[in-house]
Amino acid sequence: MSGEALLRDEEFRADARRFLRQIRPAWERRIPLGKPDAGDYQVVFAILGGDEDRPGEGLPFFSQLNLARTYEALVALGYRVGVIGVPAGP
Repeated sequence: MSGEALLRDEEFRADARRFLRQIRPAWERRIPLGKPDAGDYQVVFAILGGDEDRPGEGLPFFSQLNLARTYEALVALGYRVGVIGVPAGP
C-alpha cells in the first residue's frame, strides 16, 4: 500500500515528509514533492532466519503466496525489488 501511495498520493508524500522532518530533518528530501520515479527506489524484503540462497522457502504457504504477490505488484509499479535471507544468530 505504501509503495502505491508514494507514487499516486500527493497528500501521503506531504505527510511522510512532515513525519521525517520531525524525526530526522535531512531525510525529508528522500520523499519528493512531485510524483517520484519508482525505479529510483528499491524495496528489500529481509526474512530473518531465511536461507540465504532460497530466502522464502521456509515460510508457510500463504506467507510465500503473499510475498510473491506483493513482489509482483511492486515490480509492476516499477520498483526494484529484492528478497534476502538473513541467518538467525549462532
